[in-house]
Amino acid sequence: MTTSTPIQGHPDLLAMRAAYEQAAETPQARLVGGLVLISGLYIAMSPWVVGFSHYGDMSVTTLISGLALALLGAGFSAAYSHTHTIAWVTPLLGAWVVVAPFAVQQTGTTTPIVVNNAIAGGIACLLGFGVIALEAKAPKKR
Repeated sequence: MTTSTPIQGHPDLLAMRAAYEQAAETPQARLVGGLVLISGLYIAMSPWVVGFSHYGDMSVTTLISGLALALLGAGFSAAYSHTHTIAWVTPLLGAWVVVAPFAVQQTGTTTPIVVNNAIAGGIACLLGFGVIALEAKAPKKR
């Protein structure tokens, strides 16, 4: 009869978690996670800041996208070792924020909406690639 180690105590899993914890403790990781959080909060409140809150569907889409980004940023800042597997969602949400004025708001899309979403979504997308790059920087077990 053989004995096996439970998966939670497996040496490879413990080493991988330690590597991601180490990557999350760098100043770059803290900066990127915090900036994702801030950009998400800005995107969520931008319908009221820029003045397009009266566009119902566009406001709701922007609010939900921003809150999702803010939650991801909080997760990356607080528990990167547990949230790194969904880092790929961040640039997709940023890209969605850029495309949303054309996909959601069929009529009445104004220049301030397009410019706001293009800049904020582009920044969120770039920050998302930064979060993904953190994973590549994590020391790998050989």
